[in-house]
Amino acid sequence: MRLVEVVGLAKRFGDRIALDGVSFTVEEGQVMALVGSAGSGKTSCLDCLAGRTRPDGGRLIVDGREVTGAAPLHMNKAGVARADPLPALARALTASQGVQLALLTGPTPLARLWRSGGLGRRGRALLGQVGLTADAGRRADGLSRLALERLAVARALALEPKLLLLDGALGRLGGADAAAMLALIDRLRARGLTAILAERRMPPGGDGVIDRVVALGRGVVIASGPPGRIRLDPELAAAIASDGPAI
Repeated sequence: MRLVEVVGLAKRFGDRIALDGVSFTVEEGQVMALVGSAGSGKTSCLDCLAGRTRPDGGRLIVDGREVTGAAPLHMNKAGVARADPLPALARALTASQGVQLALLTGPTPLARLWRSGGLGRRGRALLGQVGLTADAGRRADGLSRLALERLAVARALALEPKLLLLDGALGRLGGADAAAMLALIDRLRARGLTAILAERRMPPGGDGVIDRVVALGRGVVIASGPPGRIRLDPELAAAIASDGPAI
């Protein structure tokens, strides 16, 4: 079942074209990598999907509903959540408090959470899903980089999304930590979540987790297909790395 349709998405910032007719689809339960060098349009695309940037043209459809230009709150209600690192000003909070803060803006009524004592219980469950149970009482400013990325995912899961957006999480980690993050995404996919990962390049070891790659260059789609095809085609790889013209 198709969960996301991006149709002819366009965005301009002054004289700079960030997105120029970008189109792709994401099936329910898929993990898609949106790859391209800096300035290729990845973040602008995620910003439009998250409701943080209003597109100048094109359409966004999530779960069969037109959501083009919707505000972030409406995108959350449509089932879209972006995994953002905890703001620096909130790094004095514990991991548990950070997740509970996100739960306050989630779809479960606050009164029900308070009456049932569910705020803490639900927070612990979310931390358990991302492997942070042992770090629940630690302040965010004392967590490892991997733990902070896991916490960002837990906070996004508090919004009960169908589609999870991650911008550069694997690139910020690298090595074994990136592999651990990919494993987490795979576990969440097994629970029914769909994900779009925006990265500068196809992450090593991603073939077993990522179903499809859409490569952007200067605001246009320059390639789309399974990870193996994108990696093995030297012309595609060079175009992605250089942010070159469409091929």
